Amino acid sequence: MKLFRRHAPPPPAPKPDRDAFGAWLLQRFAGERELAALTFAELERAVANSASVVIGAAYSAPGIFSAEAPADVREEARLVARHTADGFKAALDDRKHTVICWPWEHLATRLAWNATRAGSIDQAAIGGSLEAISAAYATLHRDQLSSVIEVWDRVAAGVLSHDRPGANPDLRIMGLTMLAAFQESRKLTALAG
Repeated sequence: MKLFRRHAPPPPAPKPDRDAFGAWLLQRFAGERELAALTFAELERAVANSASVVIGAAYSAPGIFSAEAPADVREEARLVARHTADGFKAALDDRKHTVICWPWEHLATRLAWNATRAGSIDQAAIGGSLEAISAAYATLHRDQLSSVIEVWDRVAAGVLSHDRPGANPDLRIMGLTMLAAFQESRKLTALAG
């Protein structure tokens, strides 16, 4: 009997002419390993790290990514926003027993779960989906993301202040730096080809 079983929809398909920034990031965060060879936790972490970079870049320079997102991508971005809001509320309600879950982690869990359940660990598809949803989330839920980044900056500063004072990671700078590295690698590949 299948009373409570839900079939998760597959991740949204990337546009065919989309730049492969998300897939390129996945390759970097997977340590150049094939995604299918990763454990679920490793895949989820690679997707989360990649999504955080895309979110940082899209937040810093919203005009870089597509302004129009299809309805299914907007819905996925809305789900990320809702899960993020629920998670932050839970963390405020029970500060001793709840851990904050960042939007890129909600997105990573969903994409990794859907891909593994479908048996399709395709780097281009997952990368395109994480790029599209991350950019849509950064654009459509900018107010929430501003608050999230403010909290993330404080947490990152607190964690790193003991080891390296003044070395605070910044999602916006990391996103733009990685986007520039991606664009440069594309130029070099085009010159070599």
